Amino acid sequence: LCDYTDAVITCDIHTRARTKRILRRPPTPQVVPRSALDFSALNTGAVERIIINRNGRIAKESEPEKPFRFFAVELGTSIEDGYSNHDDGKPKKIVDAYWKDKVRISALVQEVKRSGCNMVRLHDFDMVSVKNGVPRFHRKIDRWDWFIAECKKNGIYVQIDAMGNHGFHEAGVWSYAGNRNAKFKLLFDENMRKEYVVGMKALLEHVNPYTKLPLRDDPVLALVNLCNEQEFAFIIEADWSAALPEWRKFTGDENAPMFKRADWHKKDGKGKQINAFLTMKWREMLAWYRKVMREEIGYQGLIHLWEMTGSMHYNVLRNDLDYVMMHAYHAHTQENCTAQGQGSDIRGALGMFRTLMAARIAGRPFMV
Repeated sequence: LCDYTDAVITCDIHTRARTKRILRRPPTPQVVPRSALDFSALNTGAVERIIINRNGRIAKESEPEKPFRFFAVELGTSIEDGYSNHDDGKPKKIVDAYWKDKVRISALVQEVKRSGCNMVRLHDFDMVSVKNGVPRFHRKIDRWDWFIAECKKNGIYVQIDAMGNHGFHEAGVWSYAGNRNAKFKLLFDENMRKEYVVGMKALLEHVNPYTKLPLRDDPVLALVNLCNEQEFAFIIEADWSAALPEWRKFTGDENAPMFKRADWHKKDGKGKQINAFLTMKWREMLAWYRKVMREEIGYQGLIHLWEMTGSMHYNVLRNDLDYVMMHAYHAHTQENCTAQGQGSDIRGALGMFRTLMAARIAGRPFMV
């Protein structure tokens, strides 16, 4: 069923001779094609535009009354092997390059298909950087195009996280220079918004030479997360001084000090005022995203925001969305991705499940 290392003892029924055969473990164990674990038959086939039907369900455009469900997996986009320092301080390889070459990419897409998945999530893929208002593509752009084409050919949809905390910084996702609190700056910094527009236009208007389409017009791009876990803008204590002019205008007090996160959680007049201010800013942010994606870029697929925290503040805001997407982990990676939590959601009194249920909105599609 699977390609794993094992020792198998066989016996000839005529000679009773016993033979030991060694099944070698390949570098990337995979489900054997056409075996009992090959679920590629579950794949729905051709990719087409995904919509939300009149019953509030995900559906294909050609079959609007028939509900459609995504079964997704997150994949890396690295073109180099991943290393991490372990206890002895020496770097050890923890993952092979997902996008080592086109052969590896094609095999990866087939593995996803055999697993019964029909969607991949691409996160922190560093495909575009923006410097001085000019976009620049990463050197792996051809492999990006190949991956998108292979997914489309195999009936696999794509979801992308448009931007993270680094924005479209040339230094990349995991650099100190790139960690600019972009999630907060998008709310108050016009230059960060300009960077977002330039980066997203470059990414979505780029014509894929293998599909002959830009992602903006390609139904393979079914979902766009407008900014990955942007709620962190007001979860992490940071320099919020950029919000001060708007906060003072909102309060009508030109001498009002900048509030702290602890002030927001107080059940008094100031706490309510902060909550009203943040609600106003988040709704303005969502309206801006929609204008950029729909009018300036022309993307007509599904878009979402606020997918991280289970706070009731954000559950109220999610009522403004066409559908709800939530991130959920009961056992996140630890220690620089060298360890994995061994607990379960049962031990946590089903905390993950309860958070997800609180975020769900009746009559709207719900994805995790």
